[in-house]
Parts: sequence; C-alpha cells; structure tokens
Amino acid sequence: MDLAPVSEGYRWTVTRSSASAKLVIKKVTGTPYTKSLESDPDTMMAYPAPWDMYDEMTVERSDHMVLMSDASHARELHAAKGDLQKAGDEVLALWKADGPGRPASPGFALVYEPDTKKAAALYGQGGQDRGEDGVTIPMKADVLGAQQSVAGARVVSRVTDARVGKHEMVHALLEPLTGPTAVGSLGGPEPWVVEGLAEYVASTGSDDRGMHTALQRSGFNGLLPDLITFYSKDSVRQAANYEQGRLAIGFMADRYGKKKALAFAAAHYGQPSDLDEQLREATGKDKSGFQAEWAEYVRGTLR
Repeated sequence: MDLAPVSEGYRWTVTRSSASAKLVIKKVTGTPYTKSLESDPDTMMAYPAPWDMYDEMTVERSDHMVLMSDASHARELHAAKGDLQKAGDEVLALWKADGPGRPASPGFALVYEPDTKKAAALYGQGGQDRGEDGVTIPMKADVLGAQQSVAGARVVSRVTDARVGKHEMVHALLEPLTGPTAVGSLGGPEPWVVEGLAEYVASTGSDDRGMHTALQRSGFNGLLPDLITFYSKDSVRQAANYEQGRLAIGFMADRYGKKKALAFAAAHYGQPSDLDEQLREATGKDKSGFQAEWAEYVRGTLR
C-alpha cells in the first residue's frame, strides 16, 4: 500500500526493582508527536494500529486492498469486501487511464471500526471525533527510506458503505503527492480541490448524499470556498462546500477533459501555492477567470 517504508513509533517502558533484578516490560504505547500548542491533542506516531487495538483481528484482502477490523466484525467485513474492492479498482483504473503518471498509492488499507471512540483513536488521531463516516490518515515516510514526506495512507471508516470508502480511497491515492504542508492546514492544498476530486470520483451522478440540495438551501455566492470556512460546523453549509468542490472538478473534467482535471489536482497537492499557474495549465485561465466560468456553470445546475 505504501511507496516506501513508513514510520510507526512505539514507546516501551521497562523497569526493574534493583540494579541486579530482571528487566520487566511494564507498558507499550505509541511515540508521541511534539505538540505545537499545549492545547493540541495527544497524537502518536501511527499508534495504535489495528493490531495494537484488537485482541483478535479479521482480515480480508485482494490484489490491491487490505481490509481490517476486530474479529467481531468479520461477517460485516466479508459482506462488504466485493463492493469495496470494486470501488478501489475503479479509483486505480481512473488514475491509470487518465492520471498524469505521478507515483500515487498502489493500493488501499482500510480499517472498519464502527465504534466512534475507537475509530477516532486509530493511527494516532488524538481521539478527536470529527463526526465523519470516514477519514484518511497520511503515513509519514521513514526519513531513511524515502524521498517523499508521505509514503501512503490508511483509511478508517465507521461504515462499510462503498460510496464512503471510494471517497476516502481517492484521498489515500493522492496522499503521497502531498508537499510539506498537510491537507487541511494553512498553506496546504485547497479543500475544494481535495474534497471536490474525491466527491467527483465517488459520486454516482445523482444527489446521492444530499449535497446538491444543501447547496440549493444554503445559497450560492459565486465564489470558490476557502480553507477557513470550508469545514463548517454547519452541516448544511459544509455539504454545500463539498458540492461546490465536486462541481468545480466535474466542470473542469467536462470542459477540459479528465486528464487535465487529474493533472491539475496532482500538481496542486504537491505545490498548493501555485494555484493560478495550475489553473492556467488546465483551463487557460487564472483563478478569477476559472471562478467566473465555473460560477455560471453552477448557477445553471441550480435553476
């Protein structure tokens, strides 16, 4: 699943009662990341992985996918395997046919965990419940084993729905293209590009998640959503932002071709500060020109 070895950190606590006593392993936890702020959550270096969390695991695998969960969910995972495998194969086929040839993830690792607290703890997320059905976690490359900073990704899903899995697999596919600044951070890739591409690929073409309806309800101001307000606490507003991203990538693919749209997204993941140049390469227009063209298209879908 990874383009290079990834960093997974373990902290072992070993004690002894006297200088001559036998060493005893008292505890094994994850290696903490250094906090930027004291208020930041306690995050660990890819810990706990499923094999750290579960006493007994169930695993389903195919050529390009490994599905994992607690053994108690074996039946659900087995039932979902076919649909999830099909979703993953479609994502990889799209990239192979129309992608720009940059090295993306060759497969997917997905953990099914319906328990909210456990799902939020996997791979060192800090236990923060974002209220999402799925989340993609970048796996940092071992500094001695790779040139890129991200070597792969892990998907954690609270549902077995293939639509959710496909959206997250698009994120996982492109994580190795990420530059020094992570997705969702200031200076990182625009969320309308990141979420828009995932929604474009995963969407069935209908209002399958109610996001177009959300856009109709929330109103449209003709502007591409920005990072600060994209992940809104207002669920309707956030759904509308996701839909605007989907329409942006969909419009680009329809007007200029899938190859242009995928090349644009790949380039933006790597160099988020070059948005104007990347849009010109894909569409011949800078951001303001593309935005005006896209806004007219979106208004047409809202009539």
